[in-house]
Amino acid sequence: MGAVKERADATAADAMPWLLLTAKPVGSQGSFSNVASIQRVNTVGGAAPKAGCSQAEAGKAARVNYTADYYFFKRK
Repeated sequence: MGAVKERADATAADAMPWLLLTAKPVGSQGSFSNVASIQRVNTVGGAAPKAGCSQAEAGKAARVNYTADYYFFKRK
């Protein structure tokens, strides 16, 4: 589970924002149990289309490609 701690606009207008999330472990112990924060940076794409959708397109899935780098930081 995570919550936004910091947010920054991406360098490109059509890219998702960069995020710093605080992480809270939930469930059983596993690979991500000691993660304290997650950083999403270097995003490319991912923003919702500016045209939106029409009544004819309502309810249909839309795919929007994006890439990003994710960094996971563990608790000390």
